Amino acid sequence: MKLTLNQAAQLLKQDDVVAVPTETVYGLAAHIDSLKALKKVFALKGRPADNPLIVHVSSFKQWQSLVKVWPEEQIQALKKFMPGPLTVVLPAKKTKVPYQIRAGLDTVAIRIPKQNDFLSLIRKVGPIAAPSANLSGRPSATQVKHVHHDFGEDFPVVDGGACKAGIESTVIRLVPEGWQLLREGSVSQSKLEKALGSKPLKQDAKSKQKPRTPGQKYKHYSPKARLILAKLSQSRIKKEKVDAILGFSGSSQYGLPFYSLGSIQKPKLALKKLYHMLRQLDLDGHKTVFVTDFKVGDSEELKLLKGRLKKASLKS
Repeated sequence: MKLTLNQAAQLLKQDDVVAVPTETVYGLAAHIDSLKALKKVFALKGRPADNPLIVHVSSFKQWQSLVKVWPEEQIQALKKFMPGPLTVVLPAKKTKVPYQIRAGLDTVAIRIPKQNDFLSLIRKVGPIAAPSANLSGRPSATQVKHVHHDFGEDFPVVDGGACKAGIESTVIRLVPEGWQLLREGSVSQSKLEKALGSKPLKQDAKSKQKPRTPGQKYKHYSPKARLILAKLSQSRIKKEKVDAILGFSGSSQYGLPFYSLGSIQKPKLALKKLYHMLRQLDLDGHKTVFVTDFKVGDSEELKLLKGRLKKASLKS
């Protein structure tokens, strides 16, 4: 069911949930003050309660009202990416940001989206929590039909067309001594290093802390089909009972259905196609899919693509 912005705003004010377009992927939107809607988001997605949500705001003034600390110098350095696909984690005002959004943490992840329809909706109703509009663990939705595939044709959605980036936002955490990269995404690490004037601080790999942002802990982006990211060989294809191959143009062979991410020389386009291709594998009924391995070299886009594929290939 497709909605106008006014219809979507009315549903959000009535404690309901709607799917919305962003420049990254479609989101499952709930007003941050509606505990009923927030609980519905977790239930619809089958999302673990310890996986925090990202809050979307329409202005820096709105953002400041939700956080305890406002690192002016760092934010100024990052404004070139805002509005846009950059999410920042800061200490939260717990009275302003519900426990469910924070997953019980003392921080909140916030960004200002660039997609005009979504921005207009936030201006109508206020800050919106919006994780990706897909079943938990599955490929993110980059088109309306992906949302309907997961939640049914009658699910309310604002149609913004295909998402421009097709890959999630980058998430960083700002701390007094610098910054941490929590999730790689549409804004590259090198651009952030240049803007902030330093490399990201290393995180404790042995830390048992709860994830501060989506994508840190659980299996993500995965189709129902089993993905095997490895070097192709006829013997392994036979051993694993592979029934399709996902890769770049020019790598199709072995007489199996081939799903192309396009040219390896155009990694941004490959990233934009990724989730659509992963969903298509399921629609076509494939069970075991080989993903042709590739070298990333100095390309941050190819590194990001490989990271998403590795995450999608993890065993549950």
